[in-house]
Amino acid sequence: MSLYRNILAKAWRASWNNKYLWFFGLFAAFLGNSGEVEILYRGASGNVSSDLFPSLGLITETGFFSIQTVKNIGTLLFTSPMLVLTILTIFLILIILLLFIVWLSNISQIAVVNEAANSYLGQPVSGKKIQAGVSAGVNHFWPVFILNMLGKFIILLLLMALAIPVYVFSKGNFPGLAIVTYVAVYVIVIFLAMVMSLLLKYSVCFIVVKGRSLTKAVSDAWELLKRNWLVSVEMAIILFAITILTGLISLFVYYNLKGFFLFMAALFSGFPIIVFWLYLLTMVVSVAVIGSLVTVFQISCWTSLFVELVQKGVQPKILRIFNQGK
Repeated sequence: MSLYRNILAKAWRASWNNKYLWFFGLFAAFLGNSGEVEILYRGASGNVSSDLFPSLGLITETGFFSIQTVKNIGTLLFTSPMLVLTILTIFLILIILLLFIVWLSNISQIAVVNEAANSYLGQPVSGKKIQAGVSAGVNHFWPVFILNMLGKFIILLLLMALAIPVYVFSKGNFPGLAIVTYVAVYVIVIFLAMVMSLLLKYSVCFIVVKGRSLTKAVSDAWELLKRNWLVSVEMAIILFAITILTGLISLFVYYNLKGFFLFMAALFSGFPIIVFWLYLLTMVVSVAVIGSLVTVFQISCWTSLFVELVQKGVQPKILRIFNQGK
């Protein structure tokens, strides 16, 4: 069995057989895919500038972050103290909930990486598996959290870099120059996003699997990526293709389920609310399960590839094909 088929097969078995990982996958999915797919999509659609700068402008135009807002809050403290207390309580609850989700998302990512490495090496976790995953997450939380936040910040900078040429040239009469500049910046940004994404994946693996410190993990990940960049790109292409295929299958299932529930609504016309809530529940559960499974599978694939690269070293598929043809 070839390297990639072996990795994909083992990652799938680990993802399917260890269904407790779906709990972690559900929250790890909140971290996204490091932004490379978002940049690819937004860049191809040409909506980066219109999405980013107007959004920042709208936030500014609301006047929420202004002296007047502070004055209004001060006035409400005297006229409606209970209203202010209620708003602050709700705001505090939302902040706590957001922080909890951020914490659990990072914990979940670490747990999946840890279990994927153990599974690939034939060392399954025994005992209370969710507790073991949380324990691994707590031990490595801060370096992984810092890496993920840096990744999000870099993606924001790259989106801004992609949006600036369009925004600037759209103010003048330079359509040709705008297109050429945009394409050039788009290619550079996609390349940088891919490098950052791969570096982040390997850095997290070095922290969780090898117990490296943050700086040492990034340094080792960079050296690993330089030696195996072609293998990494091949794996990224394979997983991207699988993601597209999964999306198409999900759309097929979605429209069939929608048709089924429309038929049920027509058949049981006296119970439209019940049919609607069944439809909504089915959609939510389906999205959660598919999203969790895909997230666990992708993290398992990258972790398995990391183990292979660190232990043995791997020759790219394209070079193996080329050498066989000689």
